[in-house]
Amino acid sequence: MLFLRALLMAVALVGSTAGTHLATSAGSIATTRNGIIAGSTIVCAVTVEDLVTITNVSDGTTTKTVPDIAVDWTAGTQRLALYSFPNHPGGNFTFTATFSGSQTFRGLDIAELTPSVFDAASSGTGTSAAPSSGNITPSVDGSYFLGFALGASALTKAAAFTDLVNDPTTLTSDFEGFAQSTKAALAATWTMTSGIWGAIGASYRPPFIPGGLARSQQWQSLIAQ
Repeated sequence: MLFLRALLMAVALVGSTAGTHLATSAGSIATTRNGIIAGSTIVCAVTVEDLVTITNVSDGTTTKTVPDIAVDWTAGTQRLALYSFPNHPGGNFTFTATFSGSQTFRGLDIAELTPSVFDAASSGTGTSAAPSSGNITPSVDGSYFLGFALGASALTKAAAFTDLVNDPTTLTSDFEGFAQSTKAALAATWTMTSGIWGAIGASYRPPFIPGGLARSQQWQSLIAQ
C-alpha cells in the first residue's frame, strides 16, 4: 500500500533563551537567539502591563500580529501571549515585541522547537496557590506543550515539565515545556504562595515532513549536536 503522507516526527525542544525582563518603561522589548536551525519553530512568550496592548512580534523579516494564545490575567496587571514562527529560516535573529505605548514590566522569552505548527491552547486566571492554563487537547500524538505564567510570587514548575526560563524576582514568571508521546488533554500548571496569577498554554503538533524517514533522521541528528 502506498502512503502519500510523509512521516510525522514527534516535536522536541531544541533549546530556549532566557530573554530580557525589565522593570523600566518603554514601548517595546527585544531578545536575540543565535544559531536557530532552519525549519525549526520559534515561540516567543511575551508579557507587558495591561495598560497597553501587544501590537506585534517581529524577527525583522516576519511580523506576527495574532498570538497563538493570550490572556489579561487580571485588570491592572499583566498581559501574557505566545507567538509562533513556524518553518523559521534559521540563523541569528532578534525578536522584538512592540506595544501600543510605554509600560514598565516587560518580558520576552524564546523557545525553539523542531518542525511543528500551533495546534491547541487554553488560558486561566485566578487567586490561589495553583496556577493552571486549563486543559489543552492536542489533535495528534507527539506534540510539545509550552506553558507561560505570572503570579504574585515566585512560581515553581510542574514536576513533569522542563523549566525553560524562571524569573523569581523581576516578573515572577515561569516558561515551561513538556514533550508528550501519546495525545491526551494536559494543563500547564505551577505552584506558588497563594495570590493572583495568569497562565497560558499551547500545544505544537508535528507537521507532515517532506522526505519522510530520511528527513526525520536528519532532524534528530541536528538537535543531538
